[in-house]
Amino acid sequence: METHAADCGGVIHCYSYAKEMAKEYVDMGFYIGVGGVITFKNGRRLKETVEAIPLSRIVLETDCPYLSPEPNRGKRNDSTNLIYVAREIAAIKGISEQKVIEETEKMPESYTGWMKKTGGEYGKIKQSQRDHTSASKA
Repeated sequence: METHAADCGGVIHCYSYAKEMAKEYVDMGFYIGVGGVITFKNGRRLKETVEAIPLSRIVLETDCPYLSPEPNRGKRNDSTNLIYVAREIAAIKGISEQKVIEETEKMPESYTGWMKKTGGEYGKIKQSQRDHTSASKA
């Protein structure tokens, strides 16, 4: 049986290519994985991609242990850094961090169910946001 991309969907992990290609992937039913590179000064192409595609098709990623976002670039990456990715996406799209988190958590259960069950990235982003908010108030 022949399977087409639109039939199976998926996530294009750690995306770093042109926005035109991302639009094609989105049109085929894929999500675009966005991680720490979005915070880098040389992350222009990814920033353009995020600006061009719907928030509903973005997945927040760590690519652990690599590609920590600023201000932790060069250190081991983990899901506590997702707040920096969400913050940068919010700035690019002109929306709140909370909106980015809420919208990216609406991914279909087939993609996020295993993460929530195992305490993965999406299960930790809210705690990370609370931790960073508390630290900035102190």
